[in-house]
Amino acid sequence: MRYFTPSRKYIFTTLITSMPSVIHLIQLKKKLNETIEVLLTIDVWWSNRQMRSYIGVVAHFISN
Repeated sequence: MRYFTPSRKYIFTTLITSMPSVIHLIQLKKKLNETIEVLLTIDVWWSNRQMRSYIGVVAHFISN
């Protein structure tokens, strides 16, 4: 199996632009691990003409 060096475009468009969301996710996981209770609100709906279903999940918690 050969290794291909990623191009400049791939690094910029894929890796660098996704880093803030990865950092945010790590910080969110740390906060959720510190909480005692987490409440979830879940909503499912069909809203487009192709009858595609969507699900929304919201987590509520209080941090100090």
